[in-house]
Amino acid sequence: MAETPPATTRLVAFLLVKVFLIINFKSHVAEIFTSIFFLVQPRLGLEQGHLPVFLTKRQKV
Repeated sequence: MAETPPATTRLVAFLLVKVFLIINFKSHVAEIFTSIFFLVQPRLGLEQGHLPVFLTKRQKV
């Protein structure tokens, strides 16, 4: 479980976040957010399979 997921898994996660943000913001803000997220995702713990807190909170709303 401690292994990093394959590149395809990370790409799918990135695309899901991109779609999620576009649905929520419907603007260039989504592009900025996804770019930042993609750069910092290892620090957010996504490689261990955990979603960032802001994503899980937004989905529950």
